[in-house]
Amino acid sequence: MMLAVFTVLHAVLSSAVAQSGVDPPQAKAGQIVGKGVVESAFVLHVAAPFKAVLLEVRADGESVRKGEVVAELDTSELQDQMQIQEIEVAIAKQMAEQVKNTLNRLKKQRVLQEQHRALSEKTVELEKDFVTARNGGFATRLKQLAIKKRANDLSLDHAKRRHAQLLEQQKSNGVSDDAVAESNVAVVRAEAKVETVALELQFLKKKQALKLHRLEVESSRNNLSIMAAIHNLRERTQNLERDLKTHEANAAQESDKLKRIKKQIQSAVVVAKTNGVVRCSDWRGDPIDVGDIMKERQRILSICDEEHLQVRVHVDESVVSAIRKGQQVKMMHLSKANSSVYHGTIAKIGTLRLRRPAEAGFDRDSRIYRVVVTLPNPSTLKIGEHLVAEFQSD
Repeated sequence: MMLAVFTVLHAVLSSAVAQSGVDPPQAKAGQIVGKGVVESAFVLHVAAPFKAVLLEVRADGESVRKGEVVAELDTSELQDQMQIQEIEVAIAKQMAEQVKNTLNRLKKQRVLQEQHRALSEKTVELEKDFVTARNGGFATRLKQLAIKKRANDLSLDHAKRRHAQLLEQQKSNGVSDDAVAESNVAVVRAEAKVETVALELQFLKKKQALKLHRLEVESSRNNLSIMAAIHNLRERTQNLERDLKTHEANAAQESDKLKRIKKQIQSAVVVAKTNGVVRCSDWRGDPIDVGDIMKERQRILSICDEEHLQVRVHVDESVVSAIRKGQQVKMMHLSKANSSVYHGTIAKIGTLRLRRPAEAGFDRDSRIYRVVVTLPNPSTLKIGEHLVAEFQSD
């Protein structure tokens, strides 16, 4: 069996013991004695959502229920900001609406301009000329020349065959030279007719192409003025679309600012998110009261859960091996006037790299272990009470 005696006093506990004049219990063989203060195992810190004057706060030590108002901040400055921001939002939305209306008018003009281009008299006239040039007199004459060309080609082919036959017969002295000469003249005449029709056909095609080209030039000139107007409208429309996006983005940004201000105003009334006891102090422990100027995210108060309590006891490393997690701990009041006894459970054994004072008789290089003991919550046990812990060593 290991014999260990160890007593740790917090600065607060030491002061409390000195003032009460009560001596702590002496450790017996096989026991480790430590002291601690009853605290909440779950503490909810409530901070100011923005910089403002504290108008209302629940009293320190007061019990609150979930959903109850525990603090309220001054929102007069935010109310002024909200009114100004509402005007900014209205102006931004009005500007966006004006640009939108102008854009819609330009789009209608652009559509009408394009419709005018399609329905203009000049355009209709040019379209008729195109049809005539492609399918009118030119087309009829071209068909006639094509038929004539085929007939001349047949005549030429017939004349060539006749001339070839006469030449064969001439070799056998069956045909006179005059007949051969006449057939040759017939071939030359047929070739001349074919060539004439081909030239006429080529001339007519060029004339048709020239006519179509002239119509295309006139059509292009006719469309240029309309296209210039449409291009101008398109460019103005694109500029207005960019302006509209800018104004809509600005209106959305101003609306978001207004929403944030309203959200801050709503957050000025702080409600408890859990049941517990109020502790009005900042992170340094300084008290908080009505009229104080709270900075953004500065702690206003803390809500301590009374249903889950614990005591933190410091144990030297020389004896920490004698205790273990889950071990039962006997807890008693520091004052002999209260003889109530509580039974807790070791929930955690953590390490604090601290050095003990040399005058206390401890090694300066030794470590202290923070032992967390969870407690039930009987009606007689309150947050802030001083308890003595007795650990039974193995």
